[in-house]
Amino acid sequence: MGSVKVAITLAQDFMRRVDQVDLHQCPCCKLGRLRLVETLKGCKTLPARDTSAQITTQSTGPP
Repeated sequence: MGSVKVAITLAQDFMRRVDQVDLHQCPCCKLGRLRLVETLKGCKTLPARDTSAQITTQSTGPP
């Protein structure tokens, strides 16, 4: 779990340094601070692929 916190900190530092973005600042008002209220647990497997709705596309670019 410690390596996850390090990775998150490094990502935040990177965004602050490169894009001058504070990931905890409200993107709308630029005054408020965002805070973590819930962490969602991800799925361990991908959902089954729906083959009934396959879309066929034609290539429109050069060969």
